[in-house]
Amino acid sequence: MKDPNSSQFAQTADNIGEAARSFGFFRICDHGIDSDLFDATYKVAAILFARPDVTKRLYYIGNSSNHRGYVPFTEKGNTRMK
Repeated sequence: MKDPNSSQFAQTADNIGEAARSFGFFRICDHGIDSDLFDATYKVAAILFARPDVTKRLYYIGNSSNHRGYVPFTEKGNTRMK
């Protein structure tokens, strides 16, 4: 399904879009990515988020050319606690 012109590619993209609009998220299964990579990613994220705010802001998303980085809690949209 690597051909972006294929009907299967378009249908998959439509399904992902519909799930995101209707439910707010989607899950991709059977992708072949090793679960150890996910575990390592979560561990590194936990280390970053445990650091002081001044350290996390060194990786501020607003300074990124590729929209990757730290987003302070106050910039995440609706910050009301339930």
